[in-house]
Amino acid sequence: MSLESAANQIPSHVMIGSIFGTNTGNIFLEFSVDEASQELNGLLRINDASSGIVSFEVRGEFHSNKFQLVGKKFGEPENNEADNENDAEQFVANLELGQDGTYAGRWVSRGGNAGTLHLMPQNTNQNRAGGQQSKRLNVATTSTYSERRCN
Repeated sequence: MSLESAANQIPSHVMIGSIFGTNTGNIFLEFSVDEASQELNGLLRINDASSGIVSFEVRGEFHSNKFQLVGKKFGEPENNEADNENDAEQFVANLELGQDGTYAGRWVSRGGNAGTLHLMPQNTNQNRAGGQQSKRLNVATTSTYSERRCN
């Protein structure tokens, strides 16, 4: 996926959050979910205090109140020797839905970096024609939005 095509793609879901551990910073996740398979595909951007902004292509699947993200640095070649040389730039994150509607979990890279991360769904699709968000991803933001709007 080119940067231009990523910029023009309209994601069905957006999450923001934080990453802690060997890397510390802010997270911006844009993704789409295939409703039949519950497969997630998207782009994760991390603004790390020491490394700056790094983008990762991510994929994953939902399983009940959990989901797993697998990512590789944006623009890295697939299935060749360069991947083996840059294993530190690939990661796996296991997240669980909390009662407050946010996701939290642990991440680890193949290079040995690790830590925790927290993601909060953002309700960006509410005004799009035909935009349907998964209820699982919209629990916290819908109730908060409705309460603010009604008061």
